[in-house]
Amino acid sequence: MTLKVTSAPRDYRLLALVALVVLMASVVTLRSEANIFLSRPADDKAFSDAARAGALDIPISSYAKSALLRDCLSSMKSLYAKLQPQAYRQAHFNACRTAALKIAAQNPSQSSAWFVAAFASAALADESAYHSQFEQAFDTAMHEDWQAKRRILLALDYPDFVTQDMQGMVDSDVFTILNNNSGGAWLAQLYRTHSNMKQTIADQAEKSADKYKKLFLDALKRQAS
Repeated sequence: MTLKVTSAPRDYRLLALVALVVLMASVVTLRSEANIFLSRPADDKAFSDAARAGALDIPISSYAKSALLRDCLSSMKSLYAKLQPQAYRQAHFNACRTAALKIAAQNPSQSSAWFVAAFASAALADESAYHSQFEQAFDTAMHEDWQAKRRILLALDYPDFVTQDMQGMVDSDVFTILNNNSGGAWLAQLYRTHSNMKQTIADQAEKSADKYKKLFLDALKRQAS
């Protein structure tokens, strides 16, 4: 006598449910990532309007977050933003600062997020927040010359907000830029156009290696001739 063994029918419902959940999560993630590019405002006005409307969703990838930060910074620097009423600009800049701080909370080492927040805080005359965010931007990218350059320019835009501690950071940024092969020309231009930076640049040049001091002085001579 032969016994025929039959297995119980498999229940695929749980597996299907898990697959559905994963698919839905993937769609949400893709939409969040794509939105920063597919729905990217076409110009500064559109971006400002989107910011004021609370439409600055925080994407997931580092690349998309960096794109959002660049758009925020570009729009805040734009002529369009400068020409808007104060209340409009405040809403725009507050939205960009909030987005930047959310990104910084997710990734505290993201120096660009701290910088965008500091830029917005300075424009909003929120001096305490500006100091804190400027310091975070410095601490997280202390020796990156491109970050140092924009921190220097931001400090120059708001001289009344520069504390002794901030001046030390600016001095360090000048030293960082001086001590590379291409920084001398940029600082020579700054030396010629911003009289209040002359002493700072001269002091840091004296501390630099002879090679970089010479590069700076040569650039200064070329630009003066």
